[in-house]
Amino acid sequence: MRHSPRAVDPAWVRMRPMAEFSIEHRAALTYVGLAVDVTMDTIPERVAPAFDDLARYLDERGIATTGPSVMRYGRIMMTAPFTMQIGFAVEGQPWIDHPYSADRVPAGTYVVGRQDGPYANLGQLTERTMAWGDEQGVAYALEVGTDGARGDGDTWEAWYEWYPVAPTYGEDGPHGPVEVCLLVRD
Repeated sequence: MRHSPRAVDPAWVRMRPMAEFSIEHRAALTYVGLAVDVTMDTIPERVAPAFDDLARYLDERGIATTGPSVMRYGRIMMTAPFTMQIGFAVEGQPWIDHPYSADRVPAGTYVVGRQDGPYANLGQLTERTMAWGDEQGVAYALEVGTDGARGDGDTWEAWYEWYPVAPTYGEDGPHGPVEVCLLVRD
């Protein structure tokens, strides 16, 4: 059913930035990271201080970043706590002290969703990216949880958010361009 332009609520349009979707090959990404224990609801409040700690550590060690920040998901729990990694792209594989780590997102074919908007909309962008990939018939590189459908306990080989520039802050909180990247099974 088509809706006339007058039927669209302007507030809804502001809350749902335009997204672009693609399937593309991405090179491996080396990053220095920090594990952060979160729930889906606490991600925003937990990652900002973790990024500050990581930036301070990299500065103290003289490790230069070569690109934007990354947030990587492994085993996802929608209704329980889980651990994710936040990081900054670096060259090589520097020696890192615990609790920090050097890691690599694998090269491969990814479903990518892009938007420039409030980070508060990232959950919607991720859902839309997954749905778009499903419509394209891709098989994601993930081990589905024990319930047999996507949800709690899914383990992704590579699911990450790529932030090409530092965010700006406005009335909607942090804002900026972001890419959601989901590895496709070979």
